Amino acid sequence: MYPSRVIWPGKEQPPRLAQLKVAIFLYLLQDY
Repeated sequence: MYPSRVIWPGKEQPPRLAQLKVAIFLYLLQDY
């Protein structure tokens, strides 16, 4: 389990970018 800090570094990034990171992260996990 990764801490939420890794996925969401802080409030500096807009919500859309955060969701995009999560989507890419989950997509990469599915490849393995």
